[in-house]
Amino acid sequence: MPNCWNCQERLVPGAKFCSQCGVRIPAAGPICPHCQSQNEVGAKQCYNCGHSLTIQLNGARIYSPRYPLEFQLPEKLTSQIRNHFFKDFQEQIEEQLDRNGFRKYFDHFYKSGFYKNFDRRTEQLAEEVRSVYLHRPDKAAEEADQLLSRTFHAFIDHFILVHAKPIHKLQLPQKILRYHDLPSERLDLRQMILDYLDFEHESEKVYVNFLQMPATKLRNATQSFLFAAPEEKLFFICDQTVFGSCREGFAMTDQALYWKSHFNPAMTVRYNELSTIRRESEWLSINDLFFNVSPSMNLKMLKLLRKIKSLKF
Repeated sequence: MPNCWNCQERLVPGAKFCSQCGVRIPAAGPICPHCQSQNEVGAKQCYNCGHSLTIQLNGARIYSPRYPLEFQLPEKLTSQIRNHFFKDFQEQIEEQLDRNGFRKYFDHFYKSGFYKNFDRRTEQLAEEVRSVYLHRPDKAAEEADQLLSRTFHAFIDHFILVHAKPIHKLQLPQKILRYHDLPSERLDLRQMILDYLDFEHESEKVYVNFLQMPATKLRNATQSFLFAAPEEKLFFICDQTVFGSCREGFAMTDQALYWKSHFNPAMTVRYNELSTIRRESEWLSINDLFFNVSPSMNLKMLKLLRKIKSLKF
């Protein structure tokens, strides 16, 4: 029986939350052989102790793939890749948009004609992973995982942002698609953050020019939740108070996200410490901390933080 990654309490089989400390338990993945903590599917290191979760045999590392493929049977690769995609597709739709509405998005995937691009790309992916196997068989599983994860993410994002708008009716910015293949060295972090959050389509009051921001509001924010170091570059402050005091809200710098919700203490998560970002019903769990603005802003922040995490600060 596994233990809670946070307090090490023994878990009831199938538990989604710890009965002792209340934290969310990751979906059933590998159990750490060192501390017995339950980890998410695909985790490479233990949440609790950092122990490697890759298999070791006679001192040699054996990679455990997220997307298992039969490289020796090229006639099966296309169907296997398609099956892996639709598993990820369902997980992302249920997490980001509708926990009980996958079927209508699946139907729209075909009705919209998007499947034609998907089918062509799936055949290309089969050829690419087969080529990797033939040239670097010892690295094939790991490189195939990276390729498929990156491609699936881009395809699902494109479908959600462009083709699924008639279903979810959320204002989501298509301009974030440009960041999928943009090299990190060419990335403007401030512009990327503003593009992802797309404040012009939100009702929240946002300040990006701090010389024009009322001094009392800036002071309230810095005294209430924005505890940034002097060397940090401040990108924006979002005021979530009813009367505009700026004592509650969220802000982002080049190093961290700062926020304070009603009746909750101030929170900070640094980009180099991002571990888990999940949608929980109508709010977000960021490193198991509560964050909530609105359905559309929560989804934008989910996508943004996962993108930032991928940059490996």
